[in-house]
Amino acid sequence: MAKNNLVFQNRSKRLQSHLPKVEGESLTGYTICINIHTMANIIIQISAVLASAVPFVSIAAVCVAAVLLVAYVFSGISHPVLMRALGWCFGIVVGLQIFSIAMLYIGQYAVWSQSPVSQYFLPPHQSIAYFMRYSWFHFARGPAVTFGVGMLFFILFHIGYKISAGRFFYQDEEYTGALAILANPWPQNILVIGCVLVLGLAIACVRVGVSCIRRAYVPQTLFSLRMLWPLVGLFMVFFGNRVTAMLGLDILNL
Repeated sequence: MAKNNLVFQNRSKRLQSHLPKVEGESLTGYTICINIHTMANIIIQISAVLASAVPFVSIAAVCVAAVLLVAYVFSGISHPVLMRALGWCFGIVVGLQIFSIAMLYIGQYAVWSQSPVSQYFLPPHQSIAYFMRYSWFHFARGPAVTFGVGMLFFILFHIGYKISAGRFFYQDEEYTGALAILANPWPQNILVIGCVLVLGLAIACVRVGVSCIRRAYVPQTLFSLRMLWPLVGLFMVFFGNRVTAMLGLDILNL
């Protein structure tokens, strides 16, 4: 019996030697490692969820914008209500895309920080510029360019509207156009701009031609593209890949 107790005590001591100490620096370091590993996994999951959710949210915002325009034209909702609702849609999409792009970098950093080998690609072993370049060229470049094109369009349209004092376009088109562009990745968003301008010009020419044939007076109205933005944007969401390939623009894919 005494011999069995001695063997049990020796095994217990050997087992305890492999466990973290209850007190002292070992337990603290072990707990910190677990917390860092758990946080890294959470960041990676959030990044993956955002990458999947951003396109659906952008498409939903374009659909909401189309419904708001129809309600404004046919149901008579006030213009301030329309602009406020479009502003909320635009703000949600912009904020979500910025956060998603930031999480791409944070998620990649979290992935590399989990492996002892890949940690050598991070500071202090490597310059932070190496990590930024790698993340940009491998996965952040496409979403960032898409976001940049949408924001550039919004800024230019807003400035043009202010300079022209609303003589050429409707104010809500800066939101509907930007939403349609943000819902489409590069280079489909360029096709959205081109198709809307071409269709708008064609409709205007047909209208002038019909008025000349009928010799009827056409009242001066703004060159309206407001309904074309969400329609063309949604069309490109579903068929943009085929149109891009047909035009040979798929070589511009990032």
